[in-house]
Amino acid sequence: MRAKRAANSVVTTEWVGDEIHLGFPKLGKQIFDMNWLDPIKYRHSAFHGMTQRLSNATAIPWEQTQGWTEEQREKLKYDNVAELIEWLSEPTNPWKMTGGGQGRDGGLFLAALMELSGESEDKVRAQMEKAKDNPKIKAHLDALRKSKEVIEIISRLRLERADTKVDVSTTLKGFMTEE
Repeated sequence: MRAKRAANSVVTTEWVGDEIHLGFPKLGKQIFDMNWLDPIKYRHSAFHGMTQRLSNATAIPWEQTQGWTEEQREKLKYDNVAELIEWLSEPTNPWKMTGGGQGRDGGLFLAALMELSGESEDKVRAQMEKAKDNPKIKAHLDALRKSKEVIEIISRLRLERADTKVDVSTTLKGFMTEE
């Protein structure tokens, strides 16, 4: 269930099967059944939702990148979206990413922490697991995730893992000319 505060009341939203339930504390509930949509509106709502999801990956508070150049900020946003696209493109992955070295960083964050700390995978994973129940550890983890040093390591690891066998010129030409 999601809750959003607005005009001194809390409106809750809940997905129940194909329905979206909006709860108003004093007035009751409004229900929207997604099956009521014609195929064009259904497709439009899917594109709208996916656009919102991908755009959310670019939302980085300014304070967390103070002192960065616009190019560095754009690179972080670009990398976040690329990682989300990769995550969402995998059929077995859930909609929402999780922590613990999976999800948004696909294990790259874990690798970066291991490299920076010099600690074993088991020790870093154990600490990341503690972050689920410990707000102080979670705050440290969140700050590290946004640090320049960690982002640089993740970017380097992505480059090291890039497929160098792709003929970009031919592939791009095919992409641009396919009907």
